[in-house]
Amino acid sequence: MDLQRKIRQTMHGSARSLSAEKGNADAQNQLGFMYSNGKGTAKDLSQGVKWLHKSAAQGHPMAQHNLSICYFEGNGVEKDVKKAKELLQKSAEQGCSPAMFKLGWRYFKGEGMEANKSEGVKWIQKAADQGLAAAQFRLAWLYEDGNGVEKSEKEAMRLFHLAAEQNYVEAQLVLGAKYSLSGVKEDLVKGTEWYRRAAELGHHEAQNSLGLAYINADGVKRDIEEAKRWLRKAAENGNERAAYHLGLLLSLPPPTYN
Repeated sequence: MDLQRKIRQTMHGSARSLSAEKGNADAQNQLGFMYSNGKGTAKDLSQGVKWLHKSAAQGHPMAQHNLSICYFEGNGVEKDVKKAKELLQKSAEQGCSPAMFKLGWRYFKGEGMEANKSEGVKWIQKAADQGLAAAQFRLAWLYEDGNGVEKSEKEAMRLFHLAAEQNYVEAQLVLGAKYSLSGVKEDLVKGTEWYRRAAELGHHEAQNSLGLAYINADGVKRDIEEAKRWLRKAAENGNERAAYHLGLLLSLPPPTYN
């Protein structure tokens, strides 16, 4: 199976390289990304930049986005913030949602360009409207804090939900915490369910919280074995609090029955 996979990857890689050589902008961007990140081939920043340049020159929005990162960080090229900004702006104006989000956040924070919160929110909103979960999550926090926008818990929750439904695990964790700590008994079930979804995706904080929910019967029926299972997963993922809680559980004497 591994040999077959390697053969398929080699064949696909050869076809992609041939297509890129013939001027296919999509293939050039993919090849550039692969070289820049060492995905499916040996990492070669100069080759990555070469192919991204070819694709970006044809107006490929994702290539412009990827190349802008190279210029912002000096990967394979001399760092050039002005060039990076130009590329990112071009990509965003073509509707590339990751570029919209990155451009917006850079405007908002003043990273590589003059700080402009209203311009930043505009671009982050555009990315969020296109369904980019990372943008929805970031925008949710801006509404939560009233930072650059009018404070709105309702809008923040709407955006957290949009991101969480796309399995954006950090948004799921936030919803788990918000519902669990709301003080409303009915919300405990919602909170635990969001912790479960994040836990199943491997988030150690959610696994720890779900384990504690099973101990405390918060939104679920008390189940010490399930608590141990989730705390163990969290501990194995490096969560020290889960390891502590698991240790306490394991030190308890087994229940006795009359």
